[in-house]
Order: sequence, then C-alpha cells, then structure tokens
Amino acid sequence: MGIGAVLVSRPAGRPDGDERGAAPSLGSVLGQLRELSSTAAQDAALLGFGDAADFAGDVEEAARAVEYLQVVAAAAVDRSRKESANDVGAGDVGAVGVRSGDDGYRNTGEFLQAR
Repeated sequence: MGIGAVLVSRPAGRPDGDERGAAPSLGSVLGQLRELSSTAAQDAALLGFGDAADFAGDVEEAARAVEYLQVVAAAAVDRSRKESANDVGAGDVGAVGVRSGDDGYRNTGEFLQAR
C-alpha cells in the first residue's frame, strides 16, 4: 500500500482539543505555525542532536497531517465544483471541447493552482 492510500485512510493524528473537547480551528493552527516559522531557523540553530531530531520528527508529522488535509480539501473543492456546475447546467464548452465550470477553469487542479 502506497503513502497516498495511507494518507486517505489514516490521517497523521487529531490535534488536541480545547477545554470543551473541540478541535482548534485551522486558522488558529495556521497562526501558530506562522509564529513558529518566524523564528524556526534561529531556534533550530541552537538545538543539540537529540532535540534537532525530535524537532525534525515533529515537522515531518505536521507535514503528513497537512498533506492529508490537502487531499481532503481538494476532494471537497472537486465535489463542490461538480455540484455547482450541475446546479447551473452542464457548463460552457471551450474551443477545444473541454467543459468548464462557472469559475473558468477546466478542472479542479487548475483551479487550485490558481489560488
């Protein structure tokens, strides 16, 4: 089984919840990552081998979680684009005969790349 299948079937983990048991919002996690990133290079330069290895492991785990979220988000965008196109009709047929949705992109990949 490849890593793609693992990412889809089993995310890297769920972040700790707050006092109500609710998971933190993606916006708050993103803010924390930006804050951490602003001093990461300077902070990592001071780490010994063990702490550096732990830091690298934590970063790798975070990257796997982000990759999983990217798969989930892309699937949600793809599904909702198709639903939207079906709601307003079949879409326009372009010069090369490729159907496009109201957003002007031929497919979800192009749409996400442009964001």
